[in-house]
Amino acid sequence: MTLIEATDVVLLAVNGGQIAAPDAAVLRPEVETLLPDMIAAAWRDLLAARVYNGGFASFAKDYTGKVVASAGYGLLTLPDKVVNIVGQPLISSVFSCNNEYVRVSSRPALKSVMAAAYSVEWPVQNAPLTPATSQIVFCADQVGCSVTVSYVPLPSPYLRDEEIRAHDGVIQAAIRAAVEHFRQQRGMPNEVIPNQADVNRQPKLP
Repeated sequence: MTLIEATDVVLLAVNGGQIAAPDAAVLRPEVETLLPDMIAAAWRDLLAARVYNGGFASFAKDYTGKVVASAGYGLLTLPDKVVNIVGQPLISSVFSCNNEYVRVSSRPALKSVMAAAYSVEWPVQNAPLTPATSQIVFCADQVGCSVTVSYVPLPSPYLRDEEIRAHDGVIQAAIRAAVEHFRQQRGMPNEVIPNQADVNRQPKLP
């Protein structure tokens, strides 16, 4: 299922059976912004409950890039935001032709371990019209290395027609959570009156 398809399911549920309507209470950008967070939460719950024994490696994608110098460290910026579960990123491997890197908790920790280590960061998005990304941080002596990262990305509104890399249970749980969120936000069940106008959009009497 793609982000477009998942968003359609949510919109149908909360907008009176219509994906797009002039008086829709919930709009597509709202859903597409919320769903990635709901998917991350569903991953967390699924793995914590141990109801899915397949792990996450089968949903990972590979990205290869060159480590560049940045403020005394090496930096590789991924094209996506990595799923983060309470400080544990869904990264199955980070390797180059010479090393398989181990993860440490932060930049400072890189200074006290062997060179073949990395840390993960989720930069704050200062520009709202740019895709969210994650960064892999290395010791400075890794600058110039070509590194491959295998990770599970969150879906992005900028790649709406790509398949969501998650177990079906994760996607369905995220959709249910999003529907519940928007229904609570509106404060009323979603129904339509005969003219197909969403009753939740009707003005409330004092």
